[in-house]
Amino acid sequence: MAQSDAAPRTVRIVAARGKLTYGDQIDIKNADELLQWIDWPADAVPEGSFLNAEDLFGAGNVETRTILPANAPGELELEAKISGLGGSVRVASQVPSGKRAFTIPIDAVRGVAGFITPGDRVDILLTRKINRDPVTSIILQDIQVIATDQSADRESTDAKVARTATVEVDPTQAAKLTLAQSVGKLTLTLRGMDEAIDADVKPIGLEDLPAQPVKPKAAPAQKRTTVRVRRAGQAQDIRVD
Repeated sequence: MAQSDAAPRTVRIVAARGKLTYGDQIDIKNADELLQWIDWPADAVPEGSFLNAEDLFGAGNVETRTILPANAPGELELEAKISGLGGSVRVASQVPSGKRAFTIPIDAVRGVAGFITPGDRVDILLTRKINRDPVTSIILQDIQVIATDQSADRESTDAKVARTATVEVDPTQAAKLTLAQSVGKLTLTLRGMDEAIDADVKPIGLEDLPAQPVKPKAAPAQKRTTVRVRRAGQAQDIRVD
């Protein structure tokens, strides 16, 4: 059978020309400086790619978009990596359809000492009292953080103790978190970058902690008896062990 020498059909799609960072704004005026058209196999175009300028900048090429996660030189510009038409850097621009943004109060302990940043994935734990005893349960696993305080910058490397963490959940999970906040305290634990398996962890109660060491009781003092003896008209106390 003769081998075909026909080259595969390609289309031109948009990619970053140089490095684009979080918050960079692109429009038709700076497009040639920041973006480039590259050839791509027509039968393997990634979902969310831009095939023409109007897809990117709207009718008349008059709209502006904002970069969300940083793009490396040559990286494809996709809808998931950029704001909507005329959009700025807002948390809402990073919430996919069908999802919700839910904000959880945190501190140095509940926020892993400031090392949780946008883009990280966490487990959410609830500590509450059941029959007057504290119990901790994992109520959600592998949840994405989309903002800490009011920042959704995934490129920031500064570790700072935030007061809130905003996570991406579905409506049912949002309802679960709302109820959980009303009955106890929520804590975040940071997951590993490549960990995607949910662990089956049972609730932890006081009975699962090491037993409280029992302080040994002091030996009782020995009881001593004193006898009064009179000799030559004088009384004298003598202790009898």
